[in-house]
Amino acid sequence: MRTLVAWVLGLVGIAAAGYGVTRPWFEDRAGTTIPLSGLFSGVERESASLLTSMAVPLGIAVILAVLGLLRSSVLLRLGAGISALTVVVWVLQARQAVDIADLQSGVWNVAFGSLLLLVASALR
Repeated sequence: MRTLVAWVLGLVGIAAAGYGVTRPWFEDRAGTTIPLSGLFSGVERESASLLTSMAVPLGIAVILAVLGLLRSSVLLRLGAGISALTVVVWVLQARQAVDIADLQSGVWNVAFGSLLLLVASALR
């Protein structure tokens, strides 16, 4: 039964995190246009290409989570950790440039998906 619950939570978490990347994060900017450098140097209002955006670490996290559901709980934990760490660090960096109340649905979708992936990895 635990495995079934872990699978359901994992699949919902993967869907929420993957969907959240394409949703607006702040100022109607999707995660696919927010520069990855914002994790390290602070949030800027510049745009980025898909390969240099927040979609890269979150895409890696989602792929690892899918593989973790299929193969090993270690990969699921790694994917959940990368996803959660990416969102937490970005929100901490965004605090300096954007009011937390101005964050839009994309950030919260990814955060909720990351939380579900962490719970799924604990159950698995």
